[in-house]
Amino acid sequence: MKKSLAQEKFGYVVNVLLYLLNQEKPPTVMEFLEAKIVPRATFYNHLKDSLEKAGIVEFRVNPDRTITMHLTERGRKIAEALRSIEEKLKKARLIYCLKEIFLVRLCDRKQKIIASIEI
Repeated sequence: MKKSLAQEKFGYVVNVLLYLLNQEKPPTVMEFLEAKIVPRATFYNHLKDSLEKAGIVEFRVNPDRTITMHLTERGRKIAEALRSIEEKLKKARLIYCLKEIFLVRLCDRKQKIIASIEI
């Protein structure tokens, strides 16, 4: 099933926020684009203005004319909530995988016991 532009854009926004949250210092736009978090055209055509208008990312022009990307307070809160959700999903997936492994091993053990009993 093909994703709609809105779904793709949401995914990109999540990626942008998590990327910025994990940086030690605000990256320049060029550093961000070089990290290939989102396609360059998508960033300029669909995201940059939306991130700024939504009040979640601020773009600052520096004295050397580079532009750095900064999470606003609102953006930081959203990014932290997303990171928390991501961590919980990873834990849930890990627990699910461990349960699956346990069940497979239990079935293998059961089959071995049954095979040893059969005449």
